[in-house]
Amino acid sequence: MNTALCISSLFLASSLILFCAESAANDIVGNACKKIAASTPNVKYDYCMKSLGSDPKRRTADIRGLGLIALNLLENSLTGTCPYIQHLLKQKWDRYVKNCLLDCSDLYSDSVETMKDAVG
Repeated sequence: MNTALCISSLFLASSLILFCAESAANDIVGNACKKIAASTPNVKYDYCMKSLGSDPKRRTADIRGLGLIALNLLENSLTGTCPYIQHLLKQKWDRYVKNCLLDCSDLYSDSVETMKDAVG
């Protein structure tokens, strides 16, 4: 999983939690994504719509529900990245790259646990 995607997902999740504004129920995703894209340069409107639009629960979600959807998307992304980093660590690398991968592994592992705690 690409680091930029994970960072964008993190911004998306945190931004959704911060935007607890009232929106029309039928356009809550669009309104939330407009506000997030306008205030967060790392999250584009189309990315937000595609990500949140992929979950059928969005149809009945309020803003907190959208936040949980975003956190679940992030958790899935992080969970998929950890095994990939472990796969990379099994290959032969110079010391610098190996240390970078070890740092990534530690950070992603911590992030997975944090996300699991946040989602519940």
